[in-house]
Formats: sequence, structure tokens, C-alpha cells
Amino acid sequence: MTPDLEKAFARLKVKFIESARDRLEKVDQAIDQIYNEKGERGDLFFDLQRHIHTIKGSTGSHRLGPVDSYRIQMTALTRKSMAM
Repeated sequence: MTPDLEKAFARLKVKFIESARDRLEKVDQAIDQIYNEKGERGDLFFDLQRHIHTIKGSTGSHRLGPVDSYRIQMTALTRKSMAM
């Protein structure tokens, strides 16, 4: 891989981490609202799943294995919760 390409990937990884922080805050808010029964449960689960899906879609591109493992667990959790 060329040095320029490595630098580009490094910049993209930083941007991913920054946006993931924002998304994780939104995930936390959605979980809190679901737990405290604030808002429409279906809409909240949709938002939760969307944020998790966005994070998981980017983890593979940036080769972040531990995050990928976490997203699998979160996806399973949201599916179980939606089935309730």
C-alpha cells in the first residue's frame, strides 16, 4: 500500500471514530428512552437499529475486529428486544 493511501485510510479511520462516538451517544439515548418507556417503542428500536447498523457497516471497512464483535452482540440484543 502506498504511503498516500495509508494516510487516507488513517484520516478515514479518525473520521469514523469521531462519528461513531456521536452514534454511540444516540444508541445510549435510544436505550435509555426504551428502558424508561419514553416515546414510541417501534420508532426507538428503529433508530437504535439504524445507528448500530451504520457503525457495524463501517467497522469492516476500517478493520476494527473488536468493534465488529460488539456490533454482532448489539444486533442480537436489538432483535431479541424487538421480539418482546
